[in-house]
Amino acid sequence: MKLTKLMIIYLSLIILHILHLLEEIFGMASFIITSYKNTYLFLFINIILLIIPISLIYAFSKKKKWAYLISYGYSLLMIIDGIEHLITQEAGIYTGIGLIIFSFLLIIYLTKEIKNRKI
Repeated sequence: MKLTKLMIIYLSLIILHILHLLEEIFGMASFIITSYKNTYLFLFINIILLIIPISLIYAFSKKKKWAYLISYGYSLLMIIDGIEHLITQEAGIYTGIGLIIFSFLLIIYLTKEIKNRKI
């Protein structure tokens, strides 16, 4: 599998997502207890959700159009999550900024890839 700019951005976004989860946990974000009741459930749910973008990396290497479309959705969710942290000033602000930046980069490169290769 060739490591393209798109793949590097995608992998960076996934790593930022993991760091974001750690920032929320160690920053003791209040929504973890109020919404999930405990940190273990929060972590379990988010690890399961992380399987989706990680598995999309393989589909990317096979040039599957559905992988590109789902990745747009993932990017939008990460932008919303980052903005939400900026608005609420809840733990996750620092990595939230990174999520916003790398999600926009991913959207730009996804669009370029789809136009150039007509996926």
